[in-house]
Amino acid sequence: MGIINENIAYAKSILNKNSITIESPEYQDYLKIREICGGNNGYVGILTKIRFVDDISDMDEIQSIFGVLKNSKIDINKLNRMSYNDILDIFYNELGTDKDKSEDLELIYKDSQYSYFKVYTYKGILSIGSPTWCLKTKSHWENYHTKYPNQWVVIDNRYIKSIITPDNNYLDNYKSSKGWIRFGISIDMTDCSYVAFSDNNVSTRHNDNYTFFGILFTILNLEKGINKSYYERLPGCESVGSKNWQKVVDKKIVCHNFNLPENHLDDEDEVYIYSSKTYSSMSGFLLCNSNLVKTFYPTYSEKDIQFTNLSGDFSKKILEDYAMKSNDTLFSGIYLSKGKLTKDEVKSNKNYINKVGKWIIFDRNTDFYQVVNTDTSSYEVPSYTMKKKSFEMNNPMYFYVNKQTYKVYNTDKSDSDRYSGEVIGYLRELNKPEVKVEPKKKVRGFWDFLKGK
Repeated sequence: MGIINENIAYAKSILNKNSITIESPEYQDYLKIREICGGNNGYVGILTKIRFVDDISDMDEIQSIFGVLKNSKIDINKLNRMSYNDILDIFYNELGTDKDKSEDLELIYKDSQYSYFKVYTYKGILSIGSPTWCLKTKSHWENYHTKYPNQWVVIDNRYIKSIITPDNNYLDNYKSSKGWIRFGISIDMTDCSYVAFSDNNVSTRHNDNYTFFGILFTILNLEKGINKSYYERLPGCESVGSKNWQKVVDKKIVCHNFNLPENHLDDEDEVYIYSSKTYSSMSGFLLCNSNLVKTFYPTYSEKDIQFTNLSGDFSKKILEDYAMKSNDTLFSGIYLSKGKLTKDEVKSNKNYINKVGKWIIFDRNTDFYQVVNTDTSSYEVPSYTMKKKSFEMNNPMYFYVNKQTYKVYNTDKSDSDRYSGEVIGYLRELNKPEVKVEPKKKVRGFWDFLKGK
């Protein structure tokens, strides 16, 4: 009874810390957790922690986690001291040492979106592979297995119980309209060469398909004994305390894996990567330096893109932490909001010109004025790809004004007029040439010559 009361109290302390009351919309998730646990209230604390501390908002996933915990060997007394990642590590370590695993295939890993099976035999591929794959033929299986010793099948968790395989396919011609529900990967870890096919038998490469990119790099982790999804661990990156943000520590490795030119990422840039836990979008890069904060998407697509609004708690934290380590005028708005500088200290900067509305203007260099936003509720920053860029924003963190043309840097449209008009008007007035007024000459009157004038 003591453990149960302790877990309920722990759950309520988490709600209080996050200012969640009975009236809060999020309180419904807590009630759902109580419903999931039923009479097993010893799990309420850890599930509340997973929801509101580890930020796992998918209640179906939390229900699955409850099933994992309830049926695992994890000591319930230790649960509240564990993170979501700790629980997954212990669970998969237990799974990997289970003596009852099949000789044909094995569930190696499962995250919120996909289950990763390693297939050892032809019988195994028949029980889990796609009816569209040539591996359903034994000779093809043997050929692939010889060239690529490691065989993987990855299935979307929502389809595992109803997936069609060569063993249960009663259709004359199986067709899949959702290629992403299952992938087959044959890989040789000596050189990381691979072939891969989606459920509809389309040959797939990691540089062309962001869902498969995540799957391939998760498999590479698993092959190295790292039970982490790609959004938690990418080669050339290190964890920063988030489930889907990582810091780049080896830019050459990252450029290689994302099919970018070797030196695409500047030495002066501090780079972070955001990846989707649902494998449903391309990884995005956040690049910070003292001149520009921007986002980058590693694609050669010709499609137009939009600016990025850094409004999430963790993305804002990354930017603000970087800013607080710097001493550049670009981050003056953050310095003011965080108390690093006062208004008078900002004004004392030798390059300070004036403040117009919420915009602080600095003389950046011979070509540009730098304009910094003091509204730090979120940060709108420019975005670019290998083919496109977008500097047209609504409420940018900063912008630059060309001293000759008075145009906002890198903007081709009139969008910038909405926020820059007042600033540009001020700068034009500031730089208006001074008109010299000549003194009026006295006009001689008709009789002045008689007076000797």
